[in-house]
This record gives sequence, structure tokens and C-alpha cells, in this order.
Amino acid sequence: RWQSAEELLPQLEALTTPSGGMTPTQTQPVTVKRRRSVWPLGVGVAVAAAAILVGTMSRSPAPPPTQPNVVLVVPFENATGDATQDALAQLLETAIKEGLQQTGLAEVLDSRAAFVIGGGDAPAADISTATPARRLAESVGAGLLVMGRYLPVSDSLQIEASLMDLSARIEPARIRAVRVPIGSPTEGIEPFVQRVMGALAMALEPRWGVKFVPGLQAPSFDSYREYRTAVGFFYRAQYREAGQGFARAFAMEPQFVLYAVRQAYALYYAGDCVGVDSIGAALRAQRLAISEYEAHYLDRVLAWCRGDWEAALRSAKAMARLAPRSPYAKYLAARSTIFVNRPAEAAAGLREAGVGVMEEEATAVDNFYADLSRAFHLLGRYAEEWEVNGEWLANPRTV
Repeated sequence: RWQSAEELLPQLEALTTPSGGMTPTQTQPVTVKRRRSVWPLGVGVAVAAAAILVGTMSRSPAPPPTQPNVVLVVPFENATGDATQDALAQLLETAIKEGLQQTGLAEVLDSRAAFVIGGGDAPAADISTATPARRLAESVGAGLLVMGRYLPVSDSLQIEASLMDLSARIEPARIRAVRVPIGSPTEGIEPFVQRVMGALAMALEPRWGVKFVPGLQAPSFDSYREYRTAVGFFYRAQYREAGQGFARAFAMEPQFVLYAVRQAYALYYAGDCVGVDSIGAALRAQRLAISEYEAHYLDRVLAWCRGDWEAALRSAKAMARLAPRSPYAKYLAARSTIFVNRPAEAAAGLREAGVGVMEEEATAVDNFYADLSRAFHLLGRYAEEWEVNGEWLANPRTV
């Protein structure tokens, strides 16, 4: 690590030069020149003080605390065995960094900036694999890490990436690989970057309600923005507009089945169970790659349209079982027990999911308080119902 601000400054300035500067690879301790003193005691004191100072400065400080909204992007691993493809590693790192910055969801660092901040001494080529990349992320307090590789497949290059939540030790969403021509690998990178941006939104944006849900593929960020607008309509009870927004998002990203499932819920609340059944039939006919979680989510609203509340509860509980770390899944399972006349179970489950669900699906605040208040009312626990209503009034709407 740098021993003084004077040593660090040239490296920071190098990052802003047209050539991009250099990745710091080594630092030298500060050389302190001293005048010869005629006082032996003074010499001894100075040497001792210098030894203490150098020892203190060279001691590695503890890494900074992990910040969930800081993401580190490292160069991709060139797994082709062809050194002429090395430049693609840096190109992908830069393109993804710039794309993630456009989302406005996180502070984004590339490897060069991370080395300056963390004082790393390894060359950038060494950090494309998991262990060095995670160590670099920890040195700067990054809570999220984007890394990947590219390898030859037939006459193409296959580009793969992952976005890891280092605190939770999970991959919030799988990023679908893309194949690009070997001769012109920059073709097709933009849709790939869009999905990395979508994965970041799934990791950080509370409006998804799908955090900690395994098996979901990341959608494009452009489709996510359409979905985010539709969610706002949904929680303002503008269900027709919400349904149209979810449909547009699904048209943009037809592999992301959750959009169609959310459209089905909007149609249900708009009183259109014919439309709900049509969506269910269409998804089954197309045989899209639907995760088990999404399948149960769809089955739940289909059961509502049949008036089969026990089947809806089974689907909701299956969702909670598949995503045990998701407060939103717990919330859906808990509220489903209200409709089968089990208010005590509902109240307990809602209280358990309460704070978590408001963080994960922020716009569900009103629904959460309405459900909990109803459960206490059915139990005849009116004082607790009154208390919940007071909490509700104290929390402003989030849409």
C-alpha cells in the first residue's frame, strides 16, 4: 500500500489521462532522508520514532465494511487459448461497467479503480478467476461482483457472466450466455450487457419481489424499466394499465416468464379471469422455460379464478419452500392463509415477513398492513388491529 499521499496521487492522476494510466502493481516504502546529528541521544530517539512510524504505516488495515450497492467489474477470463482475443476481456469489462453506471442503482468500480482504492499489488490479468476477484472486491468493500469468461464454441465465442452477491453468497439471477462471431466479437455484446444490467436490478431494486428466488434468468434492463412502471400502476390499483405494461415488458423479453405471470395478476384484479386463463394456456402451449417458482406463482392466481383457495395456499407455500430466504415469498404464503380461515397463522406469518417484505417489495406496504389488520380483526384482537392501523398511517405510501 502507498505510504503517503504523494505516492498515491500520481496513480490517481494516471487514471484520468487519455491513455488510461497504469494499473499499480508495486509500491516502494517512503525513503526518509535524515541529517547526521551530533547528539547521540537525539539519533536514538529519531530512529526509534521512525521505526514505530514505518511499522504503523506498513501494517495492513482491516478491509472496509461491505457495501451492498457497490459493484466491482473485473476483466473477463480469456478461455480460448488464443492470445489475439485478449483485448475482448478489457472491452467487456468497460462495456459492462458503463452499462451498470447507466442504471443509477449502484456505485460501479472497474479493476483499475479498485487497485488504486484497495492498494492491490496483483496484475489485472490475475483477477479474472474467482478467488483473486473476490479478494479484490473485499479490499474495496464491494458487495457485488461481476466476472465471466469467453470460450470457443464451434465457429463462435460464447460469453458467460455471473453477478454474485458476496454478502448473501448467492447469484441473484442467472445471466444467459451469448454467442458472437469469432472474427467480430463486439457484435451481440449490447444485449448481453443489457442482461447484466437486468441482473443488477434484480439484486438491488426492491420492486421485483423476487430477491433470493433461485433459478430466475436476468431480463434486459430496458424490459425491466417497462416492468417497473407497470408495478407502480399495479400498486395504485390501476390494473388495466398495469396489465398493459406487463404485456409490453413480456413482448420485449419473452423468455422472462415472470412478466406474463404478473400480467395475469393484474387481469385478475381487473376482474378478467378469462384473460388469466388465456395466459396460463398460452404459457403451457409455448413450453417456455419456466422455473418451478414461477409455475407455482402462476398456479396460485389460476386457483383464485377457480375459487380454490386451498390450492392457492398450496402454491404459495411451495413458493416459500423454494425460496426460503425470500421475505416476499413468506408474505404471500402467510396472507394466503387468511382466505382459508386461518387468521392466527396469517398474523404470525405476516409479522415474521413484515419488515423484510417492505424492504424487498416496497410498494406492497399498503397490502401488508391491510392483510395484517384483517387477520387481527378476524381474531377479535382489536387493540392489535388498532396498533397496526397506526403503524400504517405512520408509513407514507411508497409509489
